[in-house]
Amino acid sequence: MGRIMLKTKRLSIVPTLRCTLNCKLCSNHMPDFKNPYELSYEQITKDIDKLFELFDYIEWLQFVGGEIFMVKHMARVYDYCLKY
Repeated sequence: MGRIMLKTKRLSIVPTLRCTLNCKLCSNHMPDFKNPYELSYEQITKDIDKLFELFDYIEWLQFVGGEIFMVKHMARVYDYCLKY
């Protein structure tokens, strides 16, 4: 029996819970986190590698959570994703 190919439409990575907007109706409850985390570049890229070890095809890899533009290394992360 051959290997089953795993495909998915969409997967999300949450690189940070930090956000400065403090929206009253935040659907992700970001203002409620007292010590929001931020993943390092190494941890995010390790997670991306693990996802592509599990899945043969991911149509849409999205970055969500807090304000991802607060993460200084996101441009490097996007560049890293191009290898997949």
